[in-house]
Amino acid sequence: MIKIIKAEAFKSILNMELECSKLNLIVGANSSGKSTALQIILLASETFSKHVSHQYNFINLGDFRDSRNYNSNIKNIPLELKWDDGKTMMLNIAESSNGKEAVASAHITDASVSERLDYQKGRLRYLSCQRIGHRSIYEKNRSALDFIDPNGVYAIHYLSKHKKDLMEDKLVRDVQQETLEFQVNYWLDYIVGASISTEDNVGPDYLNAYYTPVGGKLTRPNDVGAGIGYIISVIIMCLASKKGDSIIIENPEIHLHPSAQSKVCEFLYFIADADRQLFIETHSDHLFNGIRKGVALNQMRPEDVRVSFFSLDEKRCTKITKIEFGKRGRILNAADGLFDQFDIDLNEMIGV
Repeated sequence: MIKIIKAEAFKSILNMELECSKLNLIVGANSSGKSTALQIILLASETFSKHVSHQYNFINLGDFRDSRNYNSNIKNIPLELKWDDGKTMMLNIAESSNGKEAVASAHITDASVSERLDYQKGRLRYLSCQRIGHRSIYEKNRSALDFIDPNGVYAIHYLSKHKKDLMEDKLVRDVQQETLEFQVNYWLDYIVGASISTEDNVGPDYLNAYYTPVGGKLTRPNDVGAGIGYIISVIIMCLASKKGDSIIIENPEIHLHPSAQSKVCEFLYFIADADRQLFIETHSDHLFNGIRKGVALNQMRPEDVRVSFFSLDEKRCTKITKIEFGKRGRILNAADGLFDQFDIDLNEMIGV
């Protein structure tokens, strides 16, 4: 498990030492450095992986001046990941010889470390905020690599291909059937009240999927709510993960009703509790409050969850606050901008 992410003079981050846990909720205003912190993990994967294809280059660093914090004159940008067993990955971003772009290089002392974030081997799993929603038909993955891409294009094909696979014990929530398809449908039903089935009858490159709302009939993806199409790739990818994997998900709450967002928080903790590490970038107060509730009701171990609130200081540099919870989920160190807009609006309405 990644224990610490360090960076100096990287984009909005002037100095950062971010402590991590099993389930990490990254929250804060737009352009406060949340994505930048997660880009360090993605950049490490891209730099260290021996088989990263051009198609899945995660980070476009651009010009060196775009990568360097404008408050710094540093010539090399150092980044570091440290695991709980003490092993580290060290990255360095420098200006290219032609002076037109930033180039990342890496240093490791143990070759095995490079496999920990190998995307092509499935050790790092990533779903971006630009992932697809529902489609009339879904593409099949014709590459030699059996994985779910950052845009979730191949998630439905992965489910169709592996639906009868037996699940690891810790990922079985409903013991009626221990297959991937059954467990995916358990969570899809719990979160949004629907199930999914696939039909591989559209030819060599595509397949069909149908959703069934509770008590309803088979329904085409285009005729169900958008949130169902966006959450299904999250569920499939997480349940397809292996012990020790690192999982990054941007905005898992896309198009979901508040009650569903709260249940997504339960699902994410379930995955983290099965010895995976999750990094969740979100603007959802319902995911945030789901963490509060879980800790308050002893459903989540405080040491296994961490909420990091990103904001900007007077220099427009990233400032990170670890949010602490007390009894009954009380926030002990509330900060301006930490999901406080409801209170602000309410105070205006009542004239406070």
